[in-house]
Amino acid sequence: MQPDSATLLRRVRELVERHRVTCLWYLRPDYQPATTAEALRVLDAIATNGSLQSFQDAEEVRRWLLRSSNSPSAV
Repeated sequence: MQPDSATLLRRVRELVERHRVTCLWYLRPDYQPATTAEALRVLDAIATNGSLQSFQDAEEVRRWLLRSSNSPSAV
């Protein structure tokens, strides 16, 4: 089952807060991604600059974001 967009956004925000000092030190202190593209860039930074666990957490959310952004719309 795919998480809804609110759950994904909450998860991204949690990861940003958890890894702000170690992986995202170059961003302004109150930064939170506002778009899927920004979220993907932040998740890539966490995966690149963090620990193995950080990488795994970021990649899990990134996969869900890519699935939800590539899914067909219900029209």
